[in-house]
Amino acid sequence: MKKIFNKTASERFTKNYLRIYANIDKVEYSDQEKSELINALKSIADEFYQKPKLAFDIRGSGYGISKGDETLGIKAFTNRLSQKGLSNLDGVSVQIKDKNYYSSFSIMTNEYQTLKRVDIEFNWQHEGEESLSFFNNILRSIVDVVSIEYAYCYPDNETLSESGEWRVKTTPLSITSYQTDSEKLWNSSMEQIKDGKIKKLYPINIFNERQKTSMEWLKREMEILMLTDSIEIWKSPKLFREGIKVKNAIIY
Repeated sequence: MKKIFNKTASERFTKNYLRIYANIDKVEYSDQEKSELINALKSIADEFYQKPKLAFDIRGSGYGISKGDETLGIKAFTNRLSQKGLSNLDGVSVQIKDKNYYSSFSIMTNEYQTLKRVDIEFNWQHEGEESLSFFNNILRSIVDVVSIEYAYCYPDNETLSESGEWRVKTTPLSITSYQTDSEKLWNSSMEQIKDGKIKKLYPINIFNERQKTSMEWLKREMEILMLTDSIEIWKSPKLFREGIKVKNAIIY
């Protein structure tokens, strides 16, 4: 049997991270579909914190926002979309800066993408195992907006970047971000999600049918929860535990 658990205690967890791979191979999106994604991110943030001060970023050409610009408040964000429309919009991030909360969706459909999809990420403060369970609320709000093909959720420390699962290295003179070798390997091969490949086994997983078939040997060690009639959440009791770090090796 494959060894997939690493019981070496990790550094103290500071954040929870959820990544969703949705709408695989879909390449066209209406303004209505984009609007539903934006509204889902806004409503989830509103649910997480009562009356939060939201900050927005828009990805796409023609919105007058450059990399490194300040984020927009709700009024400026709404006005910008009203003026420019949604046809060139490729993604939106919603943040609550004073709460270390970040969420985003990115429509990944250009010719350079390994896997055409909607990439959805959530990053929120870790306050024990109970805080990790907020993934349930997120998934219930997202499942009616997109088709979830693969997802995972795990706690991590401050070296995990806000998005993209990059790592952050801090020195007295600089802050830099970089991709690990395993992350580069995953990004170059994620198209195989459709063939049953998974990235790693995480504390919380949603698998497509081919992935479930390839992981059938592990099912008896998992707690299976039903998100919908057709979507299962595979929760690992061994990994869903404070101090257990997810193993780095990719599982094929």
